[in-house]
Amino acid sequence: MRFSVLLLIVLFSLLTSCKKDIVAEAEKNCTNGNLKSCLSAVDYHLNGYKDEDVDYPVNTVQAFHFLTKACDLKDGESCFKVGSEFENSKYTQDRVASLEFYEKACEAKYVKGCTAAGMLYSQKKEIRTDLGESYRFFKKACLQNEGFACDLLGEIYQKGLGGVEKSNKMARLSFKKSCDLKNGHGCSNLGLMYYYGLGSKKNLGQSFNLFKLSCDYNSPQGCSNLGNMYINGYGVNKDLNKAFSLFDRGCKGGDAHACSNLGLMYAKGIATKADLNVASDLFTKSCKANDDQGCLHLGMLYQDKQFSDYDEKLSADAFSRACTLGNAFACSSLGLYYHKNKDYQKSRELFYISCQRGCAEGCNNLATQIKDESKSNEDLKVAFNLYEKACSLEDNLACVNLGLMYVYGDGTKKDLNKAHHHISWACDRNNALACNLEAFFYKDGLSVRKDRNKALKLFEKSCKLEFKQGCENYELLKNNK
Repeated sequence: MRFSVLLLIVLFSLLTSCKKDIVAEAEKNCTNGNLKSCLSAVDYHLNGYKDEDVDYPVNTVQAFHFLTKACDLKDGESCFKVGSEFENSKYTQDRVASLEFYEKACEAKYVKGCTAAGMLYSQKKEIRTDLGESYRFFKKACLQNEGFACDLLGEIYQKGLGGVEKSNKMARLSFKKSCDLKNGHGCSNLGLMYYYGLGSKKNLGQSFNLFKLSCDYNSPQGCSNLGNMYINGYGVNKDLNKAFSLFDRGCKGGDAHACSNLGLMYAKGIATKADLNVASDLFTKSCKANDDQGCLHLGMLYQDKQFSDYDEKLSADAFSRACTLGNAFACSSLGLYYHKNKDYQKSRELFYISCQRGCAEGCNNLATQIKDESKSNEDLKVAFNLYEKACSLEDNLACVNLGLMYVYGDGTKKDLNKAHHHISWACDRNNALACNLEAFFYKDGLSVRKDRNKALKLFEKSCKLEFKQGCENYELLKNNK
């Protein structure tokens, strides 16, 4: 009986040993260069191994070790996984090592490794930014029909980055290939080229079709761009409800600009009930994702005294972020904040930045500050030139100010004909001050024939545009005073 029990124990031990040898054998064969065994060892350690007699727990350290072995045997997917672990792990994050394994994956013809390597070369982190290398890897991946890489390649061609010659033609071809490979962002970028007429004639119908295809491929940017077409009636009948739905979808998908547009719809009560708190949340979300428009609108919302969280300092903070992100109008708005708080040096600097970036309001505000602080005719000439620039950018107030410079001969020769021309232009675009001023030209016969009725109509228009002095002047002239 003792013999039988002993025999059972021996048989059980042999059976257990045999079971354990499945893992040990895989490890041994992997060390000897068998790729399939390496992948099996990874699977055993990553998922654990268990049956009636054996229980191997999960061991991620060992799994990673044999994954590296598989990479050494030129398994591209394994190299990519090792690279991903180095890039994204909370404990072993090392982008330099990550790049090494992504490059190995690419060399082993695992296309995602090429794209990932290109992405790392484009980031300002531990690795020196080298957009030329990004171009090389994206091009290699695109040739292997990786749609995401084709889209990134198109952006390099479009902007002329990394020493690559700028080419709308090559950008369009890359975006088209990306779109053909069902990459939604590529379709959206191609749609934008047709929208702006880059490398081809402007074609809103084609843009609409591409944005729709992009959205169908679940690209948040495509949905956002499609919403923009519906809200403005570009290339399609205007439909505010569809625009709202598309911005909502784009925002939920992570497109910051869609959140900003959706916030505007809530702020103004377009296709939904007005809700400034919801608008604030959406603008904040957009701004945190570095969308300059979201930051701008957040700043403007904090300036609204009807908003429960009205706060000029928070408004300035939002404008500052938008300005840093390149929004010229926000720089001008921030300049107004500093001007109001009597920091004239700072306001002048911000107006200058805004104007240099092509913002008419910035040029107008800079001109006004220079004119107000002028100590010589040279200052007035500078102000005149800035008003002229802002007026050429179709800023109504700047055209009024330019007209007044001609009226008084400030910084230029006195010229009532030119003054009337600019002021009339602004009135035609519903500037209340301009209409009030133009009325005096007809009332007093300044460079035009006297016309009391025309003057009355202009004062009345100014009044209807809520200019108090226009109302007063209308009543005075109407009563022959």
